[in-house]
Amino acid sequence: MVREKLELGAGIYTITSISDILKIKKNKISHIFNYYYNYKLEDSSNHKYLLDIEGHKAVNFLSLVEIKIFYTLREHGIKYPTTFKAHEFLSKELKTPYPFAHHEILISGSDILFELDSKDLIKADESKQTAIKGIVLPFCKKIEYNSKNIAKSYYPLGKEKSIIIDPEHQFGEPTIKNTNILVQSVAEMYNAGDSKELISNIYNLNYETINDAISYYNQSA
Repeated sequence: MVREKLELGAGIYTITSISDILKIKKNKISHIFNYYYNYKLEDSSNHKYLLDIEGHKAVNFLSLVEIKIFYTLREHGIKYPTTFKAHEFLSKELKTPYPFAHHEILISGSDILFELDSKDLIKADESKQTAIKGIVLPFCKKIEYNSKNIAKSYYPLGKEKSIIIDPEHQFGEPTIKNTNILVQSVAEMYNAGDSKELISNIYNLNYETINDAISYYNQSA
C-alpha cells in the first residue's frame, strides 16, 4: 500500500482545520475521515491517505478538495456510496488516488460526471456512457488548477476575492492572495478591537480585503 507522505507545499489539514476552512461541521468531517478515508477509499485505491501528526489525523490539500466535493455532492442529493463508487472508478481511469481534485467535476441528476481532456462528458461509472449535459459544480469554479489539471489552490469566497487556500503558503492555512498574511491574524486583530484603519496600515491591505478576511474567518460551520 502506498502511504501519503508529509511534504512541504502539500498542506496539512486536521479535522478541526478542515471544519474551519470549509465551514463544515466537525462530525461530518470525522465521518468521512474515519469511515471512507480510513476504510473504503484506502482499500479501493491501495493508498493510505491519512497522515499522523502528533497523534492527530490529517490529510493534504488534495484530500481537502475531495472532502469538499464529497460533501457538496451529498448536499445535492447524491449519496456517499454513489460518490465513492465514482471515485473508485475515476481513480482507476485516471491513475490517481485523487480524481476529484483533477479538472472539473460535473453532476447530472444522480450521475457524477467528469470532464476528460477530450471534452467529452463521461459518466463516472462502468458504462462510460456519454452524458448530454451537466451542471458545473459551483465549488469547482473556486479551484485554480495547475498545468496538469490538478487542483493547486482554493478561493473559498470565489476568485474575485482575495482569500486563498494555497498549500505552498503558510502550510495551507487561509491567507491573503499574493502574501503570507494569515486571514486569522487580520480577523483576530479586528475581533480584539483594533480598527480597520490600523490593520490596513500594518498589513498594507485595502478595506475590502480586510472585510473579506473578517467575514470569512467569523463564518461558522
